[in-house]
Amino acid sequence: ENRQIVADGVVGPLVWNELSLIGRVIGETSRVALREREWLRTKPRNMANLRIVFDPFCRSGTESELAWEAAGAAMKMAREHGANPQLSRAVDVFPDESNRAQRANLLDAELVIALAVPQVEDDAGVYHFATARSHSPAGAVLAGRIAKELGVHPVGRAIPILLETRAPAVVVAVYDLGAHTAHAIIHGVEGFLAEDYERASEGLSESRSSASPEDEADAPPIL
Repeated sequence: ENRQIVADGVVGPLVWNELSLIGRVIGETSRVALREREWLRTKPRNMANLRIVFDPFCRSGTESELAWEAAGAAMKMAREHGANPQLSRAVDVFPDESNRAQRANLLDAELVIALAVPQVEDDAGVYHFATARSHSPAGAVLAGRIAKELGVHPVGRAIPILLETRAPAVVVAVYDLGAHTAHAIIHGVEGFLAEDYERASEGLSESRSSASPEDEADAPPIL
């Protein structure tokens, strides 16, 4: 009911997709974490030709405008570093998170970086996918890197843009989505790519610990 699926007795592609998301949330798809850990070990060391999808949130007119400008600035800097950046939506189109996640998957993103203004009930931070039983290793490391640049904390969440994207994904949720934020994102990505996994894994447990029961309570319901 919370996922707006009609109870028609038909088990189609939509139902199978929802079941796969449930599996990730409750930790039944550990192969996802294993794949990400392997990707961390073999990831590129710089942004050359890296497919980055920037996702400007659009829950309000103000957020849409601020996130779009920050995403554009980050895209420009990423392109200057040799990356292949894309956007998850057009300037005058406002799809929901699930549709934007599907767009990132269709673009075969290697990293997904969303930009958002914290909602009233949220704290500023860099969100990565995490529940009490499952998490994104690469997302946690990337979130930690960008959070350090911005002076905020990495936070575990289970929202659609983090749950439904195949690539490691983070949400940069800060009140000041200006040029400083775009610079911090690019510097964070640079550091993330340059760092070897053995060193990165030392800070992984700290990032994972941010997904506390309180954080989980704040996260929107998945089912």
